[in-house]
Amino acid sequence: AAIMEQVMVFLNKLAAKDLDGALAAVAEDFEHYDFRTKADLRAFLDDAIAAGYLDDIEIQTEDTEVKIDGDKAVVYPIDIVGMFGTVTLELVGEMRDSQYMLTTIDAFGI
Repeated sequence: AAIMEQVMVFLNKLAAKDLDGALAAVAEDFEHYDFRTKADLRAFLDDAIAAGYLDDIEIQTEDTEVKIDGDKAVVYPIDIVGMFGTVTLELVGEMRDSQYMLTTIDAFGI
């Protein structure tokens, strides 16, 4: 429940275009093969907001499952529907200071 709560904070803040609020759920050591760091993720999301990609998005979690392995949790699938079509997210969180924080994100369908 704790990881899903953190994921929903991230997604709902993102939908509200509140990047500071969304990125509060992202670990400082966030890594991604494309965005690389938390700062790069922020730059990508800033660009997405400026381009209108986050306007009126819908977050679908009906089929979402959480799989926990030790201190790591994988949340998949989360569908984001918007003007761009549908993107499916896989979010990975790990324990940081007794709280799940997002450590990586994979997006399918971009």
